Formats: sequence, structure tokens, C-alpha cells
Amino acid sequence: MTFAHDLRSAGTAEPPPTARRTPTAAWRGLVLLAAAVALWLLPMVLDTRSVSLLSRFMLFGLAALGLDLLWGRAGLLSLGHAALFGLGCYTSGLVLTRTTWAANDLVAVLAGIAVPAAFGFFAGLVLFKGRIKGVYFGIVTLLFALLFEQLAGTWGSLTGGFNGLVVPGGITIGPLDLEMPSDMYRVVLVVSILGYLVVRWFASSPLGRAIEASRMNDLRAEALGYDVAVVRAITLGAAGALAGLAGALYAPVEGFIYPNQLGLVASTSFIVWVAIGGRGTLIGAFVGAVIVNGVQSRLSDRFQEYWPLLIGCFLLVVILFEPGGVAGSSRRLVAAVGSVRSRFRARS
Repeated sequence: MTFAHDLRSAGTAEPPPTARRTPTAAWRGLVLLAAAVALWLLPMVLDTRSVSLLSRFMLFGLAALGLDLLWGRAGLLSLGHAALFGLGCYTSGLVLTRTTWAANDLVAVLAGIAVPAAFGFFAGLVLFKGRIKGVYFGIVTLLFALLFEQLAGTWGSLTGGFNGLVVPGGITIGPLDLEMPSDMYRVVLVVSILGYLVVRWFASSPLGRAIEASRMNDLRAEALGYDVAVVRAITLGAAGALAGLAGALYAPVEGFIYPNQLGLVASTSFIVWVAIGGRGTLIGAFVGAVIVNGVQSRLSDRFQEYWPLLIGCFLLVVILFEPGGVAGSSRRLVAAVGSVRSRFRARS
């Protein structure tokens, strides 16, 4: 099999011809639709605190989706992904509290997307044109996270310093008045679904296949005419846009921003969520963030001192016995059930 064939097929979500004749894709669509409807109706049965928490978890999942695009598809492990998320938080929060556009919440959200996206793209150009990749890319992104965290903590006149920045809760975008947690939750749900669909489309586009090609063999990708540095810079910019969108909405949902949200500990959490959910699957990053944070919210009060140890042990088990994460396990389970059903039909 040639590299050109790999390039044409990399990143595409198209199943093989035999699979297209089965109802698997239709069933998957029905399951996703049912899940979306169930999530939409959740505020009717959950209390206000749980609804607000779930909104936060989905925004973490949206930001983790950007890391999976960068790490799972481009093969670039960022140790400072939280810096992009925090940059979106602070940009949105500062527009809402410290500028003449404070009454325009849409400007705050758009700025929260644009600033991390632009930073990711131009920083990527500088790094990738300089042939920075692999472990050196991880070290540089780690330095970005530490630098942004320290800057947010010491620039008290702008960011509130280590005391944090208080942001008004709820936002108003056009006719949408999102003061109620349930309304904000549904907007976050719609944004998360649309963000996932856009990323799936992006990953299966020609540019997405070029991203896969750069991960497989950057020298051959360059020989085929791709500017690998630009392709990777676009990927980092797209990851920044997703993280910035999540951060821009997180600021009014949480109502408070603090420097630790840009640092190494927060960046490590993103890596854990993607690894547990299933690196390279996209949906796994979102599911991993929601599951881990949901379990943490239930168990951290009871096991506050041991919670990091529990997460570490669980991550070790996933790496050793289930590298595909939650998404990989689910796919194998569905495949096994389908195989058993096929055998049963054949015998009958």
C-alpha cells in the first residue's frame, strides 16, 4: 500500500463498501440523536447546580476536542493546551468587564475565539517553520502555559491577579437572554454538537487528510506538495479556536476566572481526558472530559485527598489494557454484539 493511498484514505470517516450496506451508520446516527434529545431534556429532571456543572463539563469536552485534533490527528502533544482555553476565558472576561464593548456579549465570545486561534496559528508558524516538533514542541507549549499563568497572576491591574477575575453570569446574544442555567446549558449543548460536527468535517476534508499525512511522514507529505509547517499551524489555530470558544463561554458560565486555568495542572487534565476518552476518535475526547469531571464531582468530596491518585491509576490501566479509551472499548463492544448477532442469524 502506497503512501499516496494512505493520504487519500487518512482521516476520512467513510466506511468500506461492505460496511455501507449495513445499518451500522444508521443505528449510530439514531443513538447520537437519542443522546442529544436526552441531553436536551436533562434540565427538566436535574437541579440547577447539576445543570450548571454539566454545562462546565461539556465546555471542557469542547476544549478537549481541540487537543484531540492536535494530538490524535496531527500527532502533536501539547503540554500547554490549557493556555489556549484560559486565553479564551480571559479575553471574553476582559471584554465583558474592562472594555467599552461590555454590553455586547457576542463581541466577547468572538474575541474569545479569535485571540487563541490567532495566537495558535502564528505561534505554530514560528515553531513549525523552525522545525520544532516532537518533545521540543511539548516543552515549548509547556513554557507557554507557565508564562501565561504567571502573567495572569502578576498583572493584577488587568486580570485581577491571583485573586481572579469576576465575570457577570449569563450572556445575551441577540434575542437569546441566557441568564437561566437551563438556557445556557442548552446553548452549550448545541454549540458542543455543532463543534463536534465541524471538527468531524474538518478531519475528513482534504486539509484533514493533509494533517494525517504530516503525522504519518512529514517528509513524504512535503514531497507531495504540502507545506507541513502551514498545515500544522492551521491545526494549532483550529485547536486554539475550539479551546477559545469553550473558554469564552466558560467565563460567564463559571462567573470567575483564575490563573491556574492556564497552567500545567489544567493542561495535564486535558491530556488525561483525551487519553481516557480515546485519542484520535474525537468523540472520545468530549466523552472523556464529561465522564471524568462527572465522576470527580461525585467522588472528590469523599476522596478529596486520594482523587488524583485514583485518576492516575485509572489512566495507567487505560494505557496498559485499553489504549483506545472509552470510545475504543465501545466500538469493540458494538462490533462484538454485531458479530454475535450475525452468527445467530446465520445459524437460524
